[in-house]
Amino acid sequence: MLFDVTVNDNELPVISCPPNITQNNDPGVCGRTISYAVPVGTDNCPSPITTLIAGQASGTLFPIGTTTVTYEVVDASGNTAQCSFDVTINDNENPTISCPANITVNSDPGVCGATVTYTAPVGADNCPGSVTAMTAGQASGTIFPYR
Repeated sequence: MLFDVTVNDNELPVISCPPNITQNNDPGVCGRTISYAVPVGTDNCPSPITTLIAGQASGTLFPIGTTTVTYEVVDASGNTAQCSFDVTINDNENPTISCPANITVNSDPGVCGATVTYTAPVGADNCPGSVTAMTAGQASGTIFPYR
């Protein structure tokens, strides 16, 4: 008499991610290169496969903000488990600005002031999207009063 024995693997694999990571940006860069311990899943059966399924790999440039990194382990029977952690990069680098030198001019003929033209300063930042705005004084090309 012959009979079959079937054993089903219903035990889920196990995976554990590193804790959340919070760092400041690399100087002059709109992000930071982050290295972390890559999770490796384990299982009761041999040869589980661990894969990065969301976020970025260790040793890559993470952008400013929060990136969720997710790994998944799959065993030979198709059972899965996942873990996630957040990498938060803060932009703590101030923008820079260079203003023109002080300007001294004579008054315009018949006017108690002078029309002054100057090159407006432009700010720079390690991340795109910085805006330079005049917060005091007069715009270039206007009449500056005598002082």
